[in-house]
Amino acid sequence: MKYLSSQLSFFFNSGQTKKNLRVLSIYVIFLFIVIALYSAIFHVLMEREGQHFSWVTGVYWTLTVMSTLGFGDITFTSDLGKIFSIVVLSTGIIFLLVILPFTFIQFFYAPWLEAQMRTKTPRSLNPEIKDHVIITHYDGISRSLINKLNQSNYPYVIITEDHQEALKLIDMKLNTVYGDIDSASTYRRLNIDSAKMIVNSGSDMINTNITYTVRELTSTVPIISISESPDSVDILELAGSNYVFQLYEILGRALARRTVGGFLSNNIIGEFEQLKIAETIVKCSPYTGKTLKESGLRKDFNINVIGLWEDGEIRLPYPYHVLRPDTVLIVAGIEPDIAKLDLYLRKFHPTNINVLVIGGGKVGRATAAALREKNLPFKIIEKKSELILNDTDYIHGSAADYNTLREAGINSSQSVIITTNDDDVNIYLTIYCRKLNPDIQVICRVNHDKNITTMRRAGADFILSYASLGRNAIFNYIEGKSKFILEEGLILFKVKVPESISGKSLSELDIRNHTGCSVISIQKNGENILNPDPYKPIDNSSTLIMAGTVDSEKKFHSEFFNINIHK
Repeated sequence: MKYLSSQLSFFFNSGQTKKNLRVLSIYVIFLFIVIALYSAIFHVLMEREGQHFSWVTGVYWTLTVMSTLGFGDITFTSDLGKIFSIVVLSTGIIFLLVILPFTFIQFFYAPWLEAQMRTKTPRSLNPEIKDHVIITHYDGISRSLINKLNQSNYPYVIITEDHQEALKLIDMKLNTVYGDIDSASTYRRLNIDSAKMIVNSGSDMINTNITYTVRELTSTVPIISISESPDSVDILELAGSNYVFQLYEILGRALARRTVGGFLSNNIIGEFEQLKIAETIVKCSPYTGKTLKESGLRKDFNINVIGLWEDGEIRLPYPYHVLRPDTVLIVAGIEPDIAKLDLYLRKFHPTNINVLVIGGGKVGRATAAALREKNLPFKIIEKKSELILNDTDYIHGSAADYNTLREAGINSSQSVIITTNDDDVNIYLTIYCRKLNPDIQVICRVNHDKNITTMRRAGADFILSYASLGRNAIFNYIEGKSKFILEEGLILFKVKVPESISGKSLSELDIRNHTGCSVISIQKNGENILNPDPYKPIDNSSTLIMAGTVDSEKKFHSEFFNINIHK
């Protein structure tokens, strides 16, 4: 009953509802006048024929004829009466069977349904909720981010201005609030002062409006904005965004990193606690076919292998894992040691290779810029003439056309990078390029994580998800300095040495086999000890820098701290 009263209150207090009811009332009054007029005419014509009926009978006859029921118990005998019956019947079809239902639905039933939807959709957040992430747009990046937030037990809320979308998201069990994304009152109802962060992934103009609105309410809550244009970065920062990143630029550089050849020094992908994180391609190196232990990377270069990219997914490293040509090593170490490894591997990587880039949009141009920095020759295939910047680097045509691919050098290229914005097109082109050149390295972009498996089956060597890159960039900002996400499921984190392992050695603890986590370094008195002695006891004043997955991190805390994190 309380729910019904709230619906009625919302419905009748709406300005639009009052206007609709006024229109509906005018129509009903007009309909009553028509029925009364026809009833009067009925009496006049019946009297002329010598038939006598009551006024009630006149109304009864008018309604039966207008509604096309036509019982036939009262009829005219004269032609004039029959013509009048036709007029009443035609009027009834128009006003009762056509206009009345439409008017009722348009001005009463539809607004009533909307009122029901609005009362079902939350418009505010529980005041007790704090440290939550406010997401202003629901898209592929947000969807991937929400999965990560749920894993890490971070509260969140999505804002939407569309009731239908709000109900759909609520049905998907997502925390959603209805409200105007550019209204200060909306953010007050979302506990903006106690929020952990706001994430904007809409257009640059909308993101700017949201940022400026929020900054009028608070100057402390961090705002992350995804920029579509490099020209908008300064504007978003001036409006109050703490961190503005161009995801297409990040994705383009990540795609270019996976190509074999050129200079490898640009393959550093992050930094955590003074450690540089880099990617190293096994193909064309002396490590192909060797186990991780046989490679001697730790002994020769004082670096740690913290992850392996194979078959489009991240795997944790184990000593007897055999390295394949399509393996990409994710390594951690200090910058001089990684530079030393780069210098060593550079002589094994060919410099006279050709790279084919399919798609000349933002991601394709960012990929080309990164390839140019690596001194790798490339050609870009683009079918839209307005996106072609010059005749030297670009080939005008469709990548689905064999002649265009042949002109671009599909048969002689060592790598092809597919950057279009359509997953279906990318899957199609992956299959096509693999068939035309079975030995080519296929590096592909994917927008939706659900298509990664299909892309892998199609023959892609490396798949980079637009949504996952955005999610990782945002989540790393949320975590601050305590944790760092590298790739799909791989994280770096630091922990103070618990009492349960103090005084024991890494060899004795066997953390990797017990939990799946790897100890990269030990921090003590400001010193970062890479590849610590496995037989030396660990001091309880030290901090461990570790690598693993979300599940292995949970296992580590459960086993050595006797606690369950991220329930």
